[in-house]
This record gives sequence, structure tokens and C-alpha cells, in this order.
Amino acid sequence: MSGPLPRSPPPNPRERYRFGLYELDPGAAELRRDGRKVPLQDLPLRLLETLLERPGELVDRESLRDSLWPPDVHVDFDGSLNAAVRRLREALGDSAKDPRYLETVPRRGYRFIAPVHRIAKTSAQDPDRAAPQSAAAPSLETPSPEGPPPDTGAPPDSRPAGTRQATGATVAVVIAAVVLAAVGSALWLKGPGTSPSEPASTPPSAEAEAPTRVAVLPLEAIGDDARLGPIAAGLTDELVVQLAGLEPGRLHLVAPASVRRAHAENIDIQSIASRLDVGYVFAGALQLEDDRLRVAARLVRAEDETVMWTTGLDRRLDSLLDVQRALARRLGDALSRELLGGDPQTDPHDGEPQTSDATDPAAYEHFLRARHFLAQQTPSGFKSADDELRRALELEPEFTDGWAALATTRAMLGIYDLERPHDVFPRAELAVDRALELDPNHADALVARAMIDGAYFWRFEKAERTLRQVLAAAPQHLEALRLLGLVLQVRGRGEEARDVFRTARRFDPLSPALRSALGWSYFLAGRTDEAIGQAQAILELDANYLVAWDDLKWFLIILGRDAEAAEAFFRVVELEGEADAVPGLRRIFEAEGLDGLMRISLESQLESVARDPYHSPYDVMLPLATLGRTEEALDWLERSFDEREVDMLALASDPRIEALRGEPRYQALLDRFRAGP
Repeated sequence: MSGPLPRSPPPNPRERYRFGLYELDPGAAELRRDGRKVPLQDLPLRLLETLLERPGELVDRESLRDSLWPPDVHVDFDGSLNAAVRRLREALGDSAKDPRYLETVPRRGYRFIAPVHRIAKTSAQDPDRAAPQSAAAPSLETPSPEGPPPDTGAPPDSRPAGTRQATGATVAVVIAAVVLAAVGSALWLKGPGTSPSEPASTPPSAEAEAPTRVAVLPLEAIGDDARLGPIAAGLTDELVVQLAGLEPGRLHLVAPASVRRAHAENIDIQSIASRLDVGYVFAGALQLEDDRLRVAARLVRAEDETVMWTTGLDRRLDSLLDVQRALARRLGDALSRELLGGDPQTDPHDGEPQTSDATDPAAYEHFLRARHFLAQQTPSGFKSADDELRRALELEPEFTDGWAALATTRAMLGIYDLERPHDVFPRAELAVDRALELDPNHADALVARAMIDGAYFWRFEKAERTLRQVLAAAPQHLEALRLLGLVLQVRGRGEEARDVFRTARRFDPLSPALRSALGWSYFLAGRTDEAIGQAQAILELDANYLVAWDDLKWFLIILGRDAEAAEAFFRVVELEGEADAVPGLRRIFEAEGLDGLMRISLESQLESVARDPYHSPYDVMLPLATLGRTEEALDWLERSFDEREVDMLALASDPRIEALRGEPRYQALLDRFRAGP
């Protein structure tokens, strides 16, 4: 074949595609990065356009043939398509091994996995909109003269909120970030205004614009008052909770865990937005003076740091509920007006984002403090959260959010081996039953119910059914997504589980916990090299993330890469605060190899069994199995079963216990596990 290939029909000249730092203009046949043109040949460019038209979908190779070549053209299709994919990845700086944009589905086709924003070209500025302003942080001292006055609790006046003003300043946000991990990230992204028994909002059509992505930065606590930190952290998470379901098909809020991680790495709005692939950022600050809580906040368009909206609040500290509700309502109005093309709510109590059901201000403050402690992901944090929630419920016994959070907290105590499962899960079940008595459709309570059903009662079918019920109404409920992936993994549906984890990462893109879950899914499927890739990707983000080093240790042990596994072992010991022990461990490894390290690990586990109120039998079993002490390992595995250890969920597929699988005692345990407790 010679000459240029005929192009497919021109796309809508008024529409462009934006993803990450890139923008494709099909009408101009140009790909740009940060406004600069990226050289790209015609075929890879049209391939990109085809994939962007169906973001998140598998586009099979036959469809690509039909889209990119006329039916009467004969070409080496496989070779040409593979070359186009390679050139496209080179232009995007992408990797086939760990893709950010273009994912290969072996023997089937390709999928564009990054969020895509469709942008309609406009010939003129909307005459009803004021000129944009540059981004500047609203002062806690003086509100914007053309914006709304600080809310003192009096009835709002009728002036329009958010008239824009040019300031020319750059936003600089300096907040100490809390890095969240795993389950207890205090992220209960439920769908305001809906319940799991109600249908979700109508999904957008194929022609609809991609969802607008927004990041809510941690509210900055200004001043030295120790009370402000937990309040600011709790209010931030609660604000995301209330806003996440405004219009799930059109608005995606990035999970606070990823936002905090990105914010810890960057200080300017544009860098944070680029890291999270969001178009808009909400930022604010709190200050406490004479028991009055003052809040200043703004919504910023990231690409040019234009302030789209500002607001201020001034309330008594004992009016935290009013602050949260007013801030959620105002930001919800701003998002509807500025980003979604809707009208703000005229009635302050009609159609506003769903807020906490608390009525006692002191109970609500304890609830916010509990969220703060949960986010710490430490034994003392979980126990402090339990204390705070019990205090909240003593003040307000019918606080549904509080009972749901208490159930989750208690389940975490069991999952993290901080208390004996038989002791703590029944207490968790009492709390979730109380929450569901108060509200049978409470999303967080249903997720806690599914967590308890799966982790302790091993009722996996029921847990899956409950989680899908929640996600039908609240597609952004991150904890429901994460748990659904785990349940599918236990049920032997690993590929489905990995798809769910990838979906969850759209809302929490920097989450090490989700990458870790994806890595373990690969590990349990025997794809250990890919599991190692996930652990290494986590460590590129956070070289001190202990869970990733511990995962990597086991992945390398299974592959027989003992020297590398030993280095990961030493790093785990360092991160656990025992760096002084590492030189001695190195000498043991040099003398005895990996068996020496497993012997030391076993001794440490047995010391913990003798010392601690509860210690996981599964953790004792693992070094015994690795050392080939089969009968002892089976003894501890049976104890794990009797305790209903969460680690037992991987009994059928954990590669670390491969040496036990041929034993009749193991097979008997597996049969009992599959039959249920």
C-alpha cells in the first residue's frame, strides 16, 4: 500500500480531550502537553482519539481495524497496530508494564485507563459570567469585598455569592499532611440524598462529558490551639463524604488519602492538581479565637489558578455542626453552579448535601476526633477512636453515623490483630446492628455489616450482595469498592477483583493500600513478578511504607531471591524501630541464610504470643512453614482457623503455605473453611 491513509470522518470540531497534562485536539490533529505540541504521527494520533472516545472500555483489535483502516485497504494490521501503540506510549511517556494511560488486554485489545475530560470549544465567553480572577487565598482577617460576608449564623442575605475579583497572587498551601493507609482512612464516600435501597442517579450517556474531578485539600489549622488539628482533619473528611454523591456520574471527588499524599509532596495548586489529575481544587483554613471558629475557603480552577468562588464563616466553636453543614451546602452550591451548570439551592434546607445525623454539638466533635484518630492507622489511634465514639454515643444514643463508625473501628481492631477476633467482632456486630436499626439503608453501616460478614463469619456471598447494593447507590464509596475487591478475591474471581481495585484507584490514585491489594491479588494468582512491580511502585511514592517492604520480602522469598528478600527483611526491621538489630541479623544471614532469619522471626513471634494479650497464630505459622516444620505449622494453622483469623481468607491460595497443601490436615481445614464456620 502506498500514499497516505484515508482519515476517518472528522470529529466534532468543538470538542477536545484532556487527560493528565495532555490535551488532544482532533480537529487540529494535535497532541499537546502543558500547552506544547507533542510530535506524533497520524496513525498513533488517530489510535489515541479512538481510545479517548471510549475511556475505561476495552476496545478490541477488530474494532480498531475497522476504525483506523478502510475495508478495502490491505495492510500488515498486527505489525502496524503494534508499532502505533509503541509510538503512542513513547509520546505519552507510558509503560506497558505499569501503564498510566494505555493498558494492554492480552490477545484482545487495549483500554485507556486514565480519567478523560471532554472539553467543548466555545467561540466567545459567556456574557453572563464575570471575568476570571487569579488565585489568592481568602484572608481570615478580611473577606473578599465582592464575595459573601462571613456567616455569623444570621439568616443569609440575598446577595449573590462568589463575584470574582482579580488579585494576581499565587496560592501557597502549607499544611502538615497525614498519610493514610489501608482500611481506616475515614473515607466513607456515600451518596447524599440516596440510600442503597434507592436507584443511583441515571448514568451519563456515551456522549456526556467525562466527570469533573475535584480535590478537597486538608483544611489548614492556623494557630497553636491543640483542638484545631483533629477538628480540621475531621471536617475535611466529612466534607468529602457529604459532597461525594452530589452527582456521581458527573463529579468525582478524589479520596482524602491521595489528596494528603499529593499535598505533602507539593506546595502549589497546579502541581497538586497535576499529581491527582483534577481540574479544580478546594482549599480552606480554620482559626480559633475566643471560642469562635473562623473559616475561609475558595474553589480554584487549577490550570490557571483562577478563584471561582470564595466564602467565609464565623461561628461559635460549639456550633461545629452548623459549620460543617453550611460549608458543605455552600460548596455544593458552588460546584453545581460553577462546574455542573446547575442552579444553587435557594432553600438552605432543601436538596443540600447529606450531612451527619448528629444533633448534639459535643457528640459531633467527638465523632470528628474519632475520624482523626482512625486516620492515624496505629493501635493507639484505633483505640482512641473507639473511646471518642463511645463518648459521642453516650451523649447521643441515636447517632447512626457514630454507631456505623464504631462498628468499623471495632472490626479494624480484629483485622489488625489488636484484639482477639472472638472478642471484638461480636462487639462490632452489636454496633452495626444498632446502626441498621436506626437506619436500615445507612451506607456506612451496610459496609461495616459486609466487613464483619466477610472477615469474621465468612459469609462471602452475603457480603458481596451487600456491597453491590451500596455501590448501586454510591458508586464512589471507596471502602465498599475496596472490600468488594477483597471478597471477589476470596471467592476465586481474581480478575474481577483486580478490575474493582483499578476502579477504586480512579478515586484514590495515590493510595498505597490499593496498590498493595492489587499486588496481593497478583501474588495469590501466581503472578509474583507483577506483584513485585506493585510493591516497587508503592516504594517509589513512599520509600518508608512498611507494608510494601513486608510484601516485597515475601514475594522475593517465594521466587527464591534470598539476598534481595533479606534486604527487604532488614528494611522492615528498621521501619519497626529496631535498626540496632540489623547488623546482627546480617551476620545471621551470612552464616545461616534465609533459614536463620526465619528462625529469628519465629522466636520473635513466640515472644509476642507469651507477652501480648493476643497475637495472630497465622503469623507464627508462616516462619514454621517456611522452615519446613510442617506439623508445628499445621498446629498453628488450625489455631488460626479456630480463632477465625482474617489471614485464613487466603487459605486456598496463599503461596507462602504451598508446602502444607499436600497434607491431609490442611485439606481438612480447607474443606471446613469452604463449608463455613
